[in-house]
Amino acid sequence: WSWAEADIPGTEIYALALSGNADNAELAPAYAQLLSMQAAPGGFIGWWTSSGTLEDAASTSFSALGLNAKGALPAANATLAKNYLLSLQNPDGTFNLTGTVENNSLSSLAPNKIAATAIALLALQSLGENASNAQAALALSLLKNETDACFGNRSLAYSAAASALAFNAFGENA
Repeated sequence: WSWAEADIPGTEIYALALSGNADNAELAPAYAQLLSMQAAPGGFIGWWTSSGTLEDAASTSFSALGLNAKGALPAANATLAKNYLLSLQNPDGTFNLTGTVENNSLSSLAPNKIAATAIALLALQSLGENASNAQAALALSLLKNETDACFGNRSLAYSAAASALAFNAFGENA
C-alpha cells in the first residue's frame, strides 16, 4: 500500500468494509499508512497545490468513512477529522474542498460544493453527528433544496448520488 493522497485508499477501504470483503485482506498496514496522512489540523491530505498537498474534504471524508467502518479510527483522530470537516462548512450549509479552495472540478470525489457537502455529511454521520446537529441539519436542508430544484438542471449525477447516500445515512427522504 502506497499513496500520495488519502482519498483513494480511504474509498477503497470503505468499499471493502461495506462489501464485507475487508476481513479477507490484511489491511492493518493500510490503516496505519492512511492514519499517517492525517495532518495536524485533523484533515487528511490529498489536494495538490504548487507548494505541496493540503487536507481536503474528499480525502478526509473517505478516510474517516473507511477507517471508521473497520474500527481503525482512534477517537482522537475521529474528533480531529470531524472538527476539520465542520471547519469547511459555509454559512449556506455547503462545504468547501479545502480551507482555501471553495471547489474545483478536478477533484474527482468532490468536484463541486454539492458533492463535497454530501460526502462530508456521510463522514460526519459515521463520526456520530445526526440531523439534530445544527450544522448537519443546515447541510441536509441545502441538499434537499438542491434536489427539489433538480440541481438547477445541471448535470450533477455524482452529486445527486452522493446526496442520496447522505439522505439515507441520516434517515432522511429527499
